Amino acid sequence: MTEKASKPIKPFLNYEEQIKNLVERKRMVITDREFATSKLEDISYFALIDGYKNLFYNPMTRKYREGTTFEDIVALYEFDEKLRALIFQYLCHFE
Repeated sequence: MTEKASKPIKPFLNYEEQIKNLVERKRMVITDREFATSKLEDISYFALIDGYKNLFYNPMTRKYREGTTFEDIVALYEFDEKLRALIFQYLCHFE
């Protein structure tokens, strides 16, 4: 039996470290750290950042496009959440 190569486990980062990583390594603009912390607590890093970064992120450089703000990601997440709720509401009528 062969073993799959396992990915290294990413270290745990608290909210401040997540924000620092986004700013320093990924070059995202975060002007209101309290807002960012609050959103990361409510939504989670994976659901917010990993779920909505594709429009703003360059996978080759592993950095965000110049000028990308945390608020851009949150706005896209909130728009998608409202759109899903609206579509679900009307889908229920068709069933």
